[in-house]
Formats: sequence, structure tokens, C-alpha cells
Amino acid sequence: MGDRLAIIALMAVLPGLALPQEEAGQPLQAWEPPAAEMPDPNAWEIYQFAFELEEQIQQRLAEELPKSAPTSLDMSEAALEPEMLARLLDAYAPVFSALEAAIAGEAQAPQLLTQEDFAQAFAEFANYRQACRMFASRSVYHLRRDDALSAALDGVACLQIGADVGTSGSLIAGLVQLACSTIGEARLREAIPNLGAQEARIAANAMRQAISELPGLEQTLRGEEIVSRVMMREQSPQFEGMEEAIQQLHNDPDYAREMLAQEDPAVAEMDGAALRALVEEKITQMEALTPEQAWAELGRFHAAWQAEAAKPFWARQPVEAPANVLLATLLPSFERAGLLYASSEARLRVDLAALAAWAFFAETGTYPASLDALVPGYLPELPRDPFADAPLQSVALGATTRAHPAGGQEPVAARGLTIYSVGPDGDNDGGVDIGHVIEPESDGDISLTLAVE
Repeated sequence: MGDRLAIIALMAVLPGLALPQEEAGQPLQAWEPPAAEMPDPNAWEIYQFAFELEEQIQQRLAEELPKSAPTSLDMSEAALEPEMLARLLDAYAPVFSALEAAIAGEAQAPQLLTQEDFAQAFAEFANYRQACRMFASRSVYHLRRDDALSAALDGVACLQIGADVGTSGSLIAGLVQLACSTIGEARLREAIPNLGAQEARIAANAMRQAISELPGLEQTLRGEEIVSRVMMREQSPQFEGMEEAIQQLHNDPDYAREMLAQEDPAVAEMDGAALRALVEEKITQMEALTPEQAWAELGRFHAAWQAEAAKPFWARQPVEAPANVLLATLLPSFERAGLLYASSEARLRVDLAALAAWAFFAETGTYPASLDALVPGYLPELPRDPFADAPLQSVALGATTRAHPAGGQEPVAARGLTIYSVGPDGDNDGGVDIGHVIEPESDGDISLTLAVE
């Protein structure tokens, strides 16, 4: 029985897409996962070609260059001498062309439905992160050559790659999506203060489009449910004999003591009353693991999470842990994913507002007194704060005004501008940046400061 429970535990915690609620009650074997609608042609195939090409070029460089010379483009190689960086960029130009063609097309990643799918995807996901690091390295090169717009657009390209990766619909792919966004966002922030007015407008438009294409947490969790149900159905034969095992635990105290002592040796010394209480607790847990109970519980759990994920972070309510103790182990990873997605959204929205504010500065010679001044000339609307029922906020730095302070007039000039989200704790800290390590109770805001040297 211990082996059977271990297999069921593995099944329940495997990653798992969203179903209409009426489908959730269907028996395991009668249910089929909905097929993903693939575009024709699918730009995902162009990504695969780009990765094959990258591998071929890297092998060729390994043969041509000295053994100590780098042969790949990676942000860990950001300290490359300009000449070497330029040489590698020239060598990998065909790969960039293929990646740009993939980004420009419509891509749909394959669904991850089996353990074999996930094993293959892990290797492929590394390629997408590497592609983003390549664009990040090229962004460094463009910035060194005073081509800030190209540097910024290479950062946006990382967001677009992440959006394509996220279409597979799984939390694993979602984490890769967030990693791609983080790589690109860092390069974008470095480029902003070097952009001209029209360049900032171009970058803002490109970024707004990229943000709109990023799969959100709700879409990711719909994918997770499909994967969970596939795994559960495939492992359903392991449920056979569950009722018999429950009856034997209930009717045979010696058998129950022997089985439970394998998990906790102290059971061997329990008196009869304590053993009966423990047996009833274990039976309750096992009953929640029967196919019918687990199938229905999985549907309720995912439906609740998808409903909350459709809301902004600040409006979400806690989702009750499932009665099924094994399904309950999914709760912390879902909660952590919710925070990571919201934090990434906040940073990207702050960057978008910063691009618009920089365009405003480049055209007017001053920062806006408030972000409201950016609408509609620079943004169609102000980005909302995922952590508050409000738009992003700003603080003018070193603001001056020609009017007497008692007049209450808005400042007409400022040395800089801090744009921020209030962060996961919901407290307004006036733009004091929280840093990159973000926890639910982290103090500080998610911010970006624009200043003039």
C-alpha cells in the first residue's frame, strides 16, 4: 500500500489546463484534453530552426577560435571586448534573422501533456532563455554604439520570446516567460535615458504591444489543469484496490499498525485508542484520493484559482486548500506564481510609463508634474498598478515652480521623476525601490527613477 500511495502522491503533484465546469464531472477515462489550435504556418518551427542554426555556428566557432575564446553570445559575457562582441554578433547574424522572423510570426508552443513532453521541453526552454541572452548581448553592443532605439527594441524582443514560450500553458513555461521578461526588461531600462523623443515613442508602442501579448496567470493555470488531468488519467490504474486497502485498514488493527509504522515507527507503541484515531485520519485522507473524489476536487481547486487569477493581484482572495492533502501541496506554488506574475507586470508597466515620460521630457525639456499629463498624447491610458486599485504613481524630484508655494500651483520643472507601483505589501513608500527579491511582505515599491545628469 505504501508504494501505491507514493505513486498517487507523485501523480497529484505533477504539473498540470482549464476546463469548462461541466466537463469536470466526467469520469477520468471518458475525458479527452482539448486540442490546442495551431496556426498555419506555426512560427514555433522557425524557433527550432534558429536553435539548430545557433548550435551549428557555435560548433564552427569552437573549431576556428582559440580554446580560451568565447563561442556563444550570453549576458554572462557582457564584459566582452567590443571587437570580440562584434565578431560574435556578425557570426550569429543568421540566428538573429531567424529569431526575428519567428517573433514576427504567430507562434503556438506544443502542449505539455506527458512526462516525455516535459523532458523534451526542459532542454528547449534553455534555448529560449539563451535566445534572450543573445538579444541582451546585442542590446549592450547597440548601446555602446549610441543606438539606443535598437538596444531598447532588443529588450522588447525578449518579452516577445517570453510571450511565445508561455503559449504552451504550464507553470514551468510561465516561469521561463517571466525569466525572458526579466532579461529584456533590464536591457530596456538601461536604454531609456539614451533615447530621443521619437525613439521613446517607438519603443513605448512596441512595448505596449508586447505586454498585451504576454499570457497572464489565468491562461497559464488553464493549461496547468489540462496537464494535471492528463497525468491523473494516466495514473488512474494505480487507484485500483483503494477501497480494499481502506477496508483492510479499518478491519485489521494488526495490519494497520504494521503499515502505518512504516511511515512512523512510533505507531508500533501506540495504544489501541490512539491507533484507531490515526487509522480514521488516514482513511479520511485515502478516501479523498479515490479517482472520483480527486477528479472533482481538482476541478473545484482550479476553478477557484482561475477565478482569482483573472482579477488584479490586489483584488484576489485566498483560495482554500483542497481537502485532498496531496492536491493541497499545489497551493504554495500557485501562490508564489501569483506574486511573480504580478511583480513582473508591475515592472513592465512602470517601464512603459517611463518610456512615455522620457518622450515627454525629450520633447518639452521637463518631466510631467503627474503621469496624467501623459494621456492621451503619449499613452492611451495610464498603466494600472497590479498591487493597488489605482494607476501607477510618480514623484517629481527637485521640482521647482515660478509661483509662490502658497498659490498651490503645480511644479513646472523637475530634475527627475520616480514612477512606481506600491508593491506587494500595498503600502505607498514614495517610490523607494524594493529591489529584485520580492516576497509578499517585502517593504518598498517597484520603481524606476528617471533623472538628468
